[in-house]
Amino acid sequence: MAYLKPLAVSKVKQSVFFLFTAGTTLLLLFCSVCSAIPVANNSLLNTANALEDQSASTGNTSIIQLANRVGAEELNDVNLLLQQQKTQEVIQKAHLTIAKKPNSGLAYEVLGAALFMSEKWPEAIKALEKAKELEPRQSGPYTKLGIIYMEKGQIDIAQEFLLKAIDVNDNDRFAHQRLGLLLEDQKDYNQAIVHFRKGLEGTPSSYLGVTVNLARSLNQVNKYLEAADLLAPRLPVGSTIPEAQLVLATSFYKTGQYDQALERFQRVSTLQPEAMPAELGICMSLRKSGKASAALPRLEKLVKKRPDWLPGVMELGETQLTLGQLQKAQDSFATGVRLGADAVTIQKRFATYYLDKKQFDKAQKIYLHLIDTGKGDPES
Repeated sequence: MAYLKPLAVSKVKQSVFFLFTAGTTLLLLFCSVCSAIPVANNSLLNTANALEDQSASTGNTSIIQLANRVGAEELNDVNLLLQQQKTQEVIQKAHLTIAKKPNSGLAYEVLGAALFMSEKWPEAIKALEKAKELEPRQSGPYTKLGIIYMEKGQIDIAQEFLLKAIDVNDNDRFAHQRLGLLLEDQKDYNQAIVHFRKGLEGTPSSYLGVTVNLARSLNQVNKYLEAADLLAPRLPVGSTIPEAQLVLATSFYKTGQYDQALERFQRVSTLQPEAMPAELGICMSLRKSGKASAALPRLEKLVKKRPDWLPGVMELGETQLTLGQLQKAQDSFATGVRLGADAVTIQKRFATYYLDKKQFDKAQKIYLHLIDTGKGDPES
């Protein structure tokens, strides 16, 4: 039905399902170690993105590439120190290395990372600019500058740096992941998918973040089955990440897997009891699986709580119609029209209802009225 929009997963600046402090996000940017979806207060980094390196602390992945670089021997423990948020110790190590090896781009990159995590952004930018000047063929400084400018809200500059990082090293998956976020925010979902796929390459199945981002973008272009197949094996039902669960629940719902959708929506509701899209998803899944009578009291409670929330009002009308409560459905849909729903679509829905009930005269009456008023397609 046209008036029932797909369940949308809240993005960057809109999410009510998960919150992290900005400080936590700063750590994740450069260490990529976490167990939940990070959200800064005002940033494009409010996504599942930083989850992709949950096991970085084991040494599997390092945000600072040390191999064969000047100063690596003095800085071989910086990844662990950054993961432990020992930024002042890292800053001191970087300065000591720079004093001995002033042309070490690595030392400046490490310094920039630690300064950014210490919320000293101007100094971090200066250090990273020096790092890329000294080592222009290292993608790390460009990626980190891109991340900083994302945090600052200077999206054009951020995108320029991320594109440069990819130009220098097309296998820099961190750059691909962040560029995917920017493109997703610009609603360029197909290109976001391209970069999220590249950012996913080589990541173990335990790395969840970029998988969630990719699945969310796939949902946006109606590739729900692909999204479900991608995310389901990586996301246990018991996972405590509501954003990820909601993405997967939406994928299941849109592919007609209503029992699986119900299970995931219920998990979101358990984690976030006040999350109305999850409650709505539960009700929709119940109705679609033939349990409209179980959905009805939940919807009545939901609409009583938020009588001005159009999705809830419309689903209440749909459920009442499914149960044959025509007058109540008409009343709910009338409220929906006052809230902005399309009246013609609702009339067509009633016509479909009558067709299903083999009450052809009533369906015909609606269609003829729509045609006479110029609101219906005679061929439809």
